[in-house]
Amino acid sequence: MTAYVLQQFRVTDYATFKHVYLDDLERRRRLGSRGGRVFHAVGDEHEITVLIEYDSAANAHQFAQSIELQEAVKWATSDVVPQKIVVLEELLQSEA
Repeated sequence: MTAYVLQQFRVTDYATFKHVYLDDLERRRRLGSRGGRVFHAVGDEHEITVLIEYDSAANAHQFAQSIELQEAVKWATSDVVPQKIVVLEELLQSEA
């Protein structure tokens, strides 16, 4: 069943965050990632939300709890503060 990892961060330097996020692509793929999206809050470009799709809840949990994720967050910038990391399972889709 499809699962997602939802991450919310406050960053000071988006370019550094983007670089670290893209550098972690292959590791996420090996863990079953099907792709991700990065958003920022309207009116606050430093409030970042990441939504990554995984092939299973087990793989999503493995990613969310990984030491590598913790290290990637630290490398992104010393001022990145993870506010939320949660694993979600899809229950329903609708057309609108």
